[in-house]
Amino acid sequence: MDIRVILGTNTRRYRKKRELSQEALAIKIGADRAYVSAIERGLQNMTIVRIAELAIALDVDVVELLQK
Repeated sequence: MDIRVILGTNTRRYRKKRELSQEALAIKIGADRAYVSAIERGLQNMTIVRIAELAIALDVDVVELLQK
């Protein structure tokens, strides 16, 4: 499975678990809602820095976002 799809699936799961909208998560990471949508659909090729920012915003370890 593509790592971007794994990252997207986990991002969506943790976002919903924290009861955040895509818009709220986007604000937390300083991005656009469409960017969060693209992450969740596995379309974004993110840098490790952006993945770390995403993990902080979701209050999870980076490893949790990348685990299958």
